[in-house]
Amino acid sequence: GINAEYGISQTTTYHYYYLNISHPHPNKKIIMANQAAKKRKVENEQQILKIRNAILGANGLYVFYRVFYNWSTFGFWHFLGFILLNLAYWFAFSAVSSVATPTYDSTGELTDGGADLNMGGLVEYYFDLIYISIFVQMTSMLSDYFWLVYLAVPIFAIYKLYGSVLKPYLEARDMQQQQQNRPESAAEKKKREKLEKKEDRVKYRRY
Repeated sequence: GINAEYGISQTTTYHYYYLNISHPHPNKKIIMANQAAKKRKVENEQQILKIRNAILGANGLYVFYRVFYNWSTFGFWHFLGFILLNLAYWFAFSAVSSVATPTYDSTGELTDGGADLNMGGLVEYYFDLIYISIFVQMTSMLSDYFWLVYLAVPIFAIYKLYGSVLKPYLEARDMQQQQQNRPESAAEKKKREKLEKKEDRVKYRRY
């Protein structure tokens, strides 16, 4: 066939196709990476837009109903709660936006579409803070007792702080104290005495 006419063996042809399939051209990898970055960027922008609209909608409804329509019952503590909610919104939304910020190279080409907002971890906690703030803001228009739900935020923060920082520290300290107070075994005593004798011989040789 054509391969025989041009002096190309069938083995060479198979090897060529194998290289093309198994080892794609570096440019293809770059194109695929750019496409993935663009997709991630669009997904993050859509998700952030939804969150922003939800925050603005909750704030707008609260201001209209609780501040203007029921101004006579809107006191200092309600104002303080409104400020607290918006600080929580600002903190969590800024953190999510920062994580999802895309990266560009010196030529303006997109290199990274930002972190995956569904990856869990701290990002998940930021979303939880936004959701619980929206819930409290909406339900507090019905009853001030719903503000008590917001106590879940510091309680959960203390729980996570204890579980991830304080508890491991206390356990490590207790384990160290137990090891120090534990009676020395015969094997450990023999090993210690052997080391002490060795150190004494080294000191004697120096002098």
